[in-house]
Amino acid sequence: MSFACPHFTPDTDACLRVRCECIPGRPGCAIAKNTVFATPWEERLQARLEEKQRSLPAVAPTRRLRGA
Repeated sequence: MSFACPHFTPDTDACLRVRCECIPGRPGCAIAKNTVFATPWEERLQARLEEKQRSLPAVAPTRRLRGA
């Protein structure tokens, strides 16, 4: 990423301030003030979630036992 933030941990790509994935500009972000982003943080978050879904292996549904 092309920004400097004291809360960003590159080894986990996470933000220590919001205790979540680093998405610059999201609520609670330290660099959100007076910063304009080409793509809104909501769209970047949605894209990252979709990317994670594609990378997860397909899991067969489990069969529930009676009485469980």
